[in-house]
Amino acid sequence: MSGRSKITGIGNINIAQRMLSISLDSMAEFNDQNPTRDFYEFWFIIEGIARLELLGGRAERSAVIFGINWTWRQKDDSALTDAERPDYESAIAESRSAIRAAAFDRAFTKGQEMTYGDALRFALNKF
Repeated sequence: MSGRSKITGIGNINIAQRMLSISLDSMAEFNDQNPTRDFYEFWFIIEGIARLELLGGRAERSAVIFGINWTWRQKDDSALTDAERPDYESAIAESRSAIRAAAFDRAFTKGQEMTYGDALRFALNKF
C-alpha cells in the first residue's frame, strides 16, 4: 500500500483541507493577537498540511513543511511515538523520492530554519 493510499484511505481530502485551513487561519489570528508568543502545539496541524501538499503533488513544498513540523515537534518535546513512526517515515520517504534527496534536504532544512511567523506565512499559502 503506497503512502498515498494510506493517507486517502482514512478520510476525505477535501474535508481535511477545509479543517486544516480553518485551524491554520485560527493559529494566524492567535499570532496576530499575540505576536510575542509562539504556539508550539501547532506542529500537528502543520504535519497534516505537509501530507496534503504531498498528496497534491507538491513534494518540495511538503518537504519544507515537514521541516517546519520537525522543528516544532522538537520545541514542543513531542517526539514521534512508535505508532506514528512508520507512517511518518513513509511520508518523508515519498516526499524525498519525488524530488530527490538533495532537493528534499534543502527544502527540509529551509523549513527547519523558519521562525514561527515565517512558518505560518508559508503554510498559509494554501493548497
